[in-house]
This record gives sequence, structure tokens and C-alpha cells, in this order.
Amino acid sequence: MKIFYLRDKHKRPVTTVAYELTDNDTVINFATATCNPLDQFRKGMGVHIACTRLAIGKYHRAPLDGAISFKRNIIITIILATRMVATGTYEHGFPQRARDAAQLWLKANDPDYLFN
Repeated sequence: MKIFYLRDKHKRPVTTVAYELTDNDTVINFATATCNPLDQFRKGMGVHIACTRLAIGKYHRAPLDGAISFKRNIIITIILATRMVATGTYEHGFPQRARDAAQLWLKANDPDYLFN
């Protein structure tokens, strides 16, 4: 299991993302924990919530296409999960703060995002 953080425009973390690859690195499972804007972000709490959601099956699942391999490029895996959060189109949805932070991350790190 790996962890990364989505940050707001002030570079403050707002969402913790826990993810893992399964099925011979062909599927990504990920879970998020977004801090309420009234609370102070605590990495330990975010990690605990996101990892617990992943462990108990409250996660999002998406196939990786054949050209993408975790062993080749970890950033592609992070980009895929971040794109899912940015679009907010999944069954459980994502808070607006998480979508905003994901969009900021993609603008800075994913050259293809500008064309989508």
C-alpha cells in the first residue's frame, strides 16, 4: 500500500490517497480521506482513514491499460487515481476540496491533463 497527498493552492494537504495495485499490476484500488475545511489536517489521521477504507473494501477500482505498468512508472498510477478524483464521477463521489486539489495536482504534473 502506498500513500500520497493532494494539496490545495496554498500547498496544504487536504486529501490523503491510499492505493495498491492488484491482479498482476493491472488494476488500481484506491481510497481517499479528505479533511473538513474547519479541521486541521493531520497526516496520521488521513492515513488511518484512507488505509482503513482500502482494507475494508470501501475503495474505487479501475483497470490500468496494457501500456501502463506500476513497475515501469509509479507516477502514471498516481496520475490515474488523481484523474478519477478530479472528475468526481464515481459512485461514492469525492468532496469538492478533493476534486479541486486533484485538478491543481494534474495541472502541475500531468501534461495530458491540459488536453482533456
